[in-house]
Amino acid sequence: MTLASAAPGRTARHARLTVCAAAGIALFAVPGPAQPQGTADIRVSADGAGPSHLFWLTGDQKSDVVGVVDPLFAAIRFYRVARAVRPGEPLAGRLTALGVCAIPVDFRPWRIHAFRGSVAIESMPDPGALGQGARAADFRTRVLNVPRRLLGKPARLDAAARRIDTRDWDPASEVPCGTVSRAGKVGAGMPERASRLSARAIRLANGRGALAPPRLLTVYSRVNRLFSAREIEPAGSSRIVQASEAIPSDDGVVRIRSRILVYHHDADHPSRAITLRASELRGKFGLKPLAALPSGELLVMGKQPGSAGPFRLLSCGYANGALDPRLCGLEALPPPASPHAALRTVPARATSLRTATIFANVARLANYRLRVDTSRMPADCRRAEGCRVGESGDRFVPIRGIRLTRGIFERRGMPYAQARVPQDIDRLLGATSGQLSHALAEVSRGARGWPGNLRDGLEGDLGVDCSGLVQIAWGGTNGQRLNTAGLQALSSPLACSARLPGPEYLRAGDAIGLNVGLPRAQLVGHVMLFAAAMRPDGANDAWLMLESSSGCDGVCWSVYDPSLFDGWGLYRAAGRADAACLAGNAAAATPIPYDLTRWSLLAARR
Repeated sequence: MTLASAAPGRTARHARLTVCAAAGIALFAVPGPAQPQGTADIRVSADGAGPSHLFWLTGDQKSDVVGVVDPLFAAIRFYRVARAVRPGEPLAGRLTALGVCAIPVDFRPWRIHAFRGSVAIESMPDPGALGQGARAADFRTRVLNVPRRLLGKPARLDAAARRIDTRDWDPASEVPCGTVSRAGKVGAGMPERASRLSARAIRLANGRGALAPPRLLTVYSRVNRLFSAREIEPAGSSRIVQASEAIPSDDGVVRIRSRILVYHHDADHPSRAITLRASELRGKFGLKPLAALPSGELLVMGKQPGSAGPFRLLSCGYANGALDPRLCGLEALPPPASPHAALRTVPARATSLRTATIFANVARLANYRLRVDTSRMPADCRRAEGCRVGESGDRFVPIRGIRLTRGIFERRGMPYAQARVPQDIDRLLGATSGQLSHALAEVSRGARGWPGNLRDGLEGDLGVDCSGLVQIAWGGTNGQRLNTAGLQALSSPLACSARLPGPEYLRAGDAIGLNVGLPRAQLVGHVMLFAAAMRPDGANDAWLMLESSSGCDGVCWSVYDPSLFDGWGLYRAAGRADAACLAGNAAAATPIPYDLTRWSLLAARR
């Protein structure tokens, strides 16, 4: 929950729309009030969740086709991008919507892999019932294979595009984006391989069928730990790598340097290092917010600060040419350095009884089985903006899985809702599938007891939000409700009075959170439980988190690149026997500012 103020033209009860919806993957801001010229709309903002991945699909001498993965609608949106014929030609005049296809509602996109004949989208790794006790080898993923010839039937994709913003959008009956494999090991069958050489070096290799060249490429950090390095689509004669490295910090704020490294095909060292200007753009770096076109143009996804939408495609400029300084900038490249291993890292997960208790407190929420019949839910509730309920006229916005499913919807993990008191969670645990289905069918009459809602101001919401999950994990089922604002203000009795100095102090059961916005609009308000530091592919660092987010319909396990948390705060529960509060310095005991400008300056300290 949050204490954010209402945006202009909205009541205070609707000010929490984006709470726990971001999960680091929802909101991005373009620096400054002016909108860059090279932009084009994707869609308006709905319940705070935004597009997650951007990739190049195909192209010819005059144009390219890119895909935008949009989990909120379980869809991929396609756009044709005409190549610029003169310097500075705006993107908006070169972009044409081509249609959409559908992905399974229960498929959570995680990583993009580029084959010559297809784009493979790997799902979020799932530890299953093992949860925080899972090893890297225990995680399972599925793969959605999107053929590059998918656009061979444009009429069907165009017809689907006309339905996607209506109540008639049904992913199960629309044109599928491709076939989904059975669950397997992380990275199995993918064309690229990565190996860790040292704390500062990762070697990349591309196998048979990869779109990128096969030549080995070793990525080095400057002086700090290299968290991750992943090659994306080539840009003409250049290879493009997303890389992120840890920046030492002692004030309890995570700092990650994320860069786009440009290599000539036969070069061992990058010719350019490109940075994303806005902290909010960098926050999505661990997914794939950019696509490289054969022309060398770099496209990214963004959102105007404080606006209700729309999400946009933006042109960053060219990998080997001019860049838009409002979005991307060049970073000086130091002389090549040999890797060394004497660097700080995140410790292995704790195994103490107290840590086990933290996750035991929320085990029933993580393993809760929701089964609800959506067939009798009013059709108007299937719109992204939801439906009006009762005499008050408030809107009910169901979680995406319920909204996009016809018939029985099932998931593991308690559904997301901005429940006001712990008793609402107990009511959901005690409800039967029949009771939940009946409440959903009668929701437009103002019935109470529905499973999940993304709107604030409606009583009877059943489920748990992000801060509610952390509060229960930390044993605070009584007393004042924990919220992201109070946690960031260091005013909650459940948390230590100072943040953890840096990521190297993280232990299983600690929390990572952020509450940032403008004076009259919240941009990000989310908190997650840290479970473990891991390397799902054997080379790139990732953090296993437990969260409750509208992006995954409720409580879920997530594996994130640490760069997602750039600028977030590190928190520990008070009273842990195994990991006591630290006597932090003055900076770690000073609250992170809510104001976007002040927070951006703080996060940018290097």
